[in-house]
Amino acid sequence: MRMMSTIWLVVALVSMICSGVEAQTFRAVTTAEFGAYSSATQAKLNSKQPTGTYLTPTGSGAGLTGITPQGIGGREVLTGNRTYYIATTGNDTNGTGASGAPWATLQKASDHITSRLDVAGYTVTINIADGTYSGLATKGFSGGGGVVFQGNTTNMDAVVINSGYYIGGFSGAYQIAYQKLHGITGDAIYCGTPTVSVAFGNINFGTATGHHITAYTKGAITSNANYSISGSAGGSHYRVGYGGLLFDTNRTIAVSPGLTFPSGFTSVDSGSILRSTGNTFSTNVATGIRFSITGNSIVDTFGAGSTYFPGDNTGTTATGGIYQ
Repeated sequence: MRMMSTIWLVVALVSMICSGVEAQTFRAVTTAEFGAYSSATQAKLNSKQPTGTYLTPTGSGAGLTGITPQGIGGREVLTGNRTYYIATTGNDTNGTGASGAPWATLQKASDHITSRLDVAGYTVTINIADGTYSGLATKGFSGGGGVVFQGNTTNMDAVVINSGYYIGGFSGAYQIAYQKLHGITGDAIYCGTPTVSVAFGNINFGTATGHHITAYTKGAITSNANYSISGSAGGSHYRVGYGGLLFDTNRTIAVSPGLTFPSGFTSVDSGSILRSTGNTFSTNVATGIRFSITGNSIVDTFGAGSTYFPGDNTGTTATGGIYQ
């Protein structure tokens, strides 16, 4: 039986390489096919016959047709950039992520990319229609490349995310663009994994009970376009800790008047680095100290001076913290 099974497997593989496939149903083997086997042997062998359907070769093409390349864990291997769609009218159960059948949540899109795709160095864009949505917790993705969460490119306030982005997982480069992060419990953008990076731009940071931007435990965050700050934070605008890296350079940052940052506009500790050079803040007036730097951390402003960041109190350094 083992030899017969091996022969059938080889025949099936050779046939599939030379043709397409279609679904067939397993059947009992006939007396003619068994040849000289006794009826008792026929019955015993047929009792081991699997049930259900299987794929069998069809046609005579030079290769498989209608087959999606499969990567590790059965993931689809992309051969080009891909776009999925999210809308308030979407459906996470019946939707496919296509423009005519969008999903309802960012989490569904993120989970699909994690579990079903090998991005293979390409870019997957999540196109978010106007409306209000919950944020998500990413789990990483395979194959390199990048994932972009993109809102309305002509009116970033038309897409509101009200529970923030928690960017983590085993690997991945993410971008967040053209949306308002507002009414958030916790942090607006959080990256806390050394194998994951986040880029953001064309964002309006509204209110958050935590921090606007947090880079923690060697997570890396970079701005890649101008942005706005229209809401206060329960902590800081910049929060960098435990070896985190945050690079926000050469941007025009529109800061609304009357904002409050109880932990200081900038809070950096535990061997972390913030580089904020060449930025233009529309105002440097806000409530809270301008910066707090401790634990051998560095804030690099390229000599912009002690009043560079918004605030109403002088910044502080302690235990090896450096402001330069």
